[in-house]
Amino acid sequence: AAGVKKHMRPSEAQPLVDSIGGRMVHAFSRRWPGPRVWYGPYQTISREMFAHLHRLLAEERGGFVLERLSIDEAFLDASEAVAGEDRFAQAKSLAQKLVAELQVTIGVRVSVGIAPNRLLAKLGSIAAKPPRGDGICIVEGPDSCASPAAERLET
Repeated sequence: AAGVKKHMRPSEAQPLVDSIGGRMVHAFSRRWPGPRVWYGPYQTISREMFAHLHRLLAEERGGFVLERLSIDEAFLDASEAVAGEDRFAQAKSLAQKLVAELQVTIGVRVSVGIAPNRLLAKLGSIAAKPPRGDGICIVEGPDSCASPAAERLET
């Protein structure tokens, strides 16, 4: 996000991260048993993030299924908790709460895609990333923000 690329020097990445209010977490190199990247600090932040998500979801009314996809990505099925004509508005309200809480408590900015299925949610999450997105993208249909996400995937 924000133009940070793999293998970018920290001195080049820091201004990009600062411009979106993000937090840079370093992965260090260990020499034993050979040169390897050590993701300890990144794993610590990941554990904190998922612990906060579980705590926040436990405070909400039930019906949530949080599935960890990777060290920094998850799918949240809220279909049992949000319903009716305003289900996307309900989901956005929950997403705003989660995004704000993670930013304040552990300094991590996240992007959220809200959609009726995982594929569209992933595209929404891509479209929600800075600098083009504001952190949350709702994908209700073909005219939603998934189109900019598809364009970003092509570039």
